[in-house]
Amino acid sequence: MDPISTVVKYEIVKPQKRHDNELMVVSRPFEFGNPPFDPELFAKDIATRMIQENGLGLAAIQIGVPYRVFAVRTDPIQVCFNPKIVDASGDFLPAEEGCLSFPNMFVKVKRYDHIRLRFQLHNGAFVTRKFEGLAARIVQHEQDHLDGILFYNRASTFHRDQALRKWERTLKKASALNTSVVPRSLTLDEEQLVWQALHDSSPKPENVSETK
Repeated sequence: MDPISTVVKYEIVKPQKRHDNELMVVSRPFEFGNPPFDPELFAKDIATRMIQENGLGLAAIQIGVPYRVFAVRTDPIQVCFNPKIVDASGDFLPAEEGCLSFPNMFVKVKRYDHIRLRFQLHNGAFVTRKFEGLAARIVQHEQDHLDGILFYNRASTFHRDQALRKWERTLKKASALNTSVVPRSLTLDEEQLVWQALHDSSPKPENVSETK
């Protein structure tokens, strides 16, 4: 078992050109019978990293860990192992999306506004939950990451190309500055959010409900 133990090592993967394929790979299932690393510790780390970046969601592949795990910033935070969307319904709506791996890129993407997700908790237990509205959009975005699909490839050709050109110009400016950011420490309230994500066995966030 790989003792992954600190969020400091988890830098956000940020491609430097549009054809970088580090994120365009299908992540592997997480095997609880033979875990590649401690799932509870990783759940804490990925939730912490997401909060440090002020993100709404974060997939493991975005921090260089190619397993089917993502975190979603609902209330409480959900860390989903081996997630699978088992139903998508409601309106198929366009909205602007961003991504921690592509700073300053925003593009309109259509998503369903109601989904059901089947996944495992960090202890291996299976649950099925409903997500709607913004929470549903975030889950679909992160699920795409696990399948190697980048959000801008869900956009129309026009909007995708427009967003990529603007992002590439931003990259050139950023490389000229050559700045790096050290992950910040969490506040006490944020630490409590991470604790709840690991210890609340039956969370019922505002935009999430449990089904049987």
